[in-house]
Amino acid sequence: MVKTEDKEVSQLRNQVNTLQAELDELQQYSRKNSLRIYGCKDNPSEVTDDIIKSLCSDKLGISLQKSDIDCSRRLRRKENGDRPIIVRFTSRNIKNLIFKHKAKLKGTKIVLKEDLTMRRTALYKQACNSFGYKRVWTNDCNIYVKSGGHISKIMTTADLESLRAKSGTDT
Repeated sequence: MVKTEDKEVSQLRNQVNTLQAELDELQQYSRKNSLRIYGCKDNPSEVTDDIIKSLCSDKLGISLQKSDIDCSRRLRRKENGDRPIIVRFTSRNIKNLIFKHKAKLKGTKIVLKEDLTMRRTALYKQACNSFGYKRVWTNDCNIYVKSGGHISKIMTTADLESLRAKSGTDT
């Protein structure tokens, strides 16, 4: 009787994990055209679409049309500093082009990040804590880690733990 219940509990756990992964995948898919922009000065009379267009032309050398931006807004206030901007572009190609040129922002206070789900954001932070920010990055909303000369795609905590064990990282 106990063995049967343990087996059922194990099956239900597996089913919940599968459903959580599928839900995360669906949520992330809906965010694939979005970026978060940190470090832009907050101004009460601003138009965030104009800030984004100006940033792209002045800093990235990319000319955007108003029609390239589906919507944008400031996120809720942070404790210190300016509120980040979230922007959804009308095309993934435009988002990828802008994200590809983010290195041009080096030396400024402006940072571009992909709009990850809460689950992936937590996984990204764990990976950065274990391997350092210079060896962890995102591309097309997937998390990658460079360790031991190899690049690994991290999708779950189990993937991260496995990579930690291989590399001898305990964090």
